[in-house]
Amino acid sequence: MRQVVIIPLPWQLCLLAWLCGLFAWEFPMPAGLACLVSVFAFARGRWLAACMVAAFALGLALEMPRSGDGATGWNVEARVSGVVREVRTHPGRRVTIVASDVVRADTGAALPGRLAWTWIDPPTLPEAGRTFDARLRIRELRGRHNFGLSSNEDYWSRQGVRHRAFSRGRADVRWEDGGRSLRSRLLEAVEKRVPAGQGGAVVRALLFGDRFDLDPAFMDRIRRAGLSHSLALSGMHLALVAGLGMVLARGVAGIRPGLLLVLPRQKLGILLSLPLVLGYMWLGGFTPSLLRAALMLTALALHLLRGVQTHLRTPSSPQWRPSSCRIRAWRATWACSFRFWPWRASSSSCRIFRAPWSRCGKGAGRGGGHAAC
Repeated sequence: MRQVVIIPLPWQLCLLAWLCGLFAWEFPMPAGLACLVSVFAFARGRWLAACMVAAFALGLALEMPRSGDGATGWNVEARVSGVVREVRTHPGRRVTIVASDVVRADTGAALPGRLAWTWIDPPTLPEAGRTFDARLRIRELRGRHNFGLSSNEDYWSRQGVRHRAFSRGRADVRWEDGGRSLRSRLLEAVEKRVPAGQGGAVVRALLFGDRFDLDPAFMDRIRRAGLSHSLALSGMHLALVAGLGMVLARGVAGIRPGLLLVLPRQKLGILLSLPLVLGYMWLGGFTPSLLRAALMLTALALHLLRGVQTHLRTPSSPQWRPSSCRIRAWRATWACSFRFWPWRASSSSCRIFRAPWSRCGKGAGRGGGHAAC
């Protein structure tokens, strides 16, 4: 069978140039070189080359680093009030609180940007949306730049964080009275029913993404065993939850077989898994890894609901292209997030090099040897 040469479509080339523009601020040389090579290798005509250059410029504009607002940074110890926007739990009873609308109590001055507040061993876990009043030592966020690597300082800058603070134990913090969220009450109920120790901490990490009670020594053993990814809520956990929908579909089919005449079991399983997946994402706090996995599962669910092939065959098949396009277009908004680099690199490299590898393999199979490459 003759090998068909896959030529990228114009919109695919423009999308590639746009992604190169998104990466150009972090990796100017590789991103610019990749876009330049793509223009010379695949652009057929001046209009397509101009469109790719425009898409590259659009990506540059979208990911342009934020300039400072001119306000002087804080390096003071004072009583401040603010609103908790996000709470991230870490092993070793450590939390990172991202706070906004931080105001100094004595002068009424507003803190420029957001505050990243690290708190070791707090008496209770803070909740997003609550207002606090605390005495903190606030400093500008500096000294965390990793040259040539993923920079912690640049990451926080993209989140709008310009200052940091640190507390330990029972700090001088007062919380505004308010009702606890349903998720917090569920977390507390699970904590009372699971066994004490690292076993119960693992259950909370798998259900809620809460790593607060995980011991650093235990996490070190998990990493040595190559199982650290199993405690990070991602596609594996979401796929297991979605699989429960397929199990429920088998049970429903056994009770009401006539339902399969109206709705095939595969589509019924997809519909039954939707509330389970949404519920698990809510329990996990809608983390970026869960959102990424949900986007991929959504593409697969739409593919199966169309009633086409039972699995995606190759990246060049017509069924793969719409799903891949939706994932890549959404994923581009997180282009500079280090959480998605390994997945982007692996999936993109497989698609880019699949055609040359397949040509080499088929050429060698026909006796062409290296000439086919």
